[in-house]
Amino acid sequence: MERNEVRFKKELNLATRVFNLKKEMRKTSVLESLDKLPDEFSIDEIIERLIILEKIDKGRQEVKDGKINTEEQAKAKLSKWLN
Repeated sequence: MERNEVRFKKELNLATRVFNLKKEMRKTSVLESLDKLPDEFSIDEIIERLIILEKIDKGRQEVKDGKINTEEQAKAKLSKWLN
């Protein structure tokens, strides 16, 4: 694969992940995450942090909404995949 093609695919993947981020995030969460980064960082690093923050928020909301599985339910679902 050519170097430009690899770079394009990487950038497309990153753009897709950014597009799929939740539309609203808490400003304080983003600022705290930025403060923890070194003085120099890549765009990929901040995008990764934003994606992680969004996933954590989504998981917390699912817990609040009762959209969780018991350990037994999780084992039953996983057994279908693992067997």
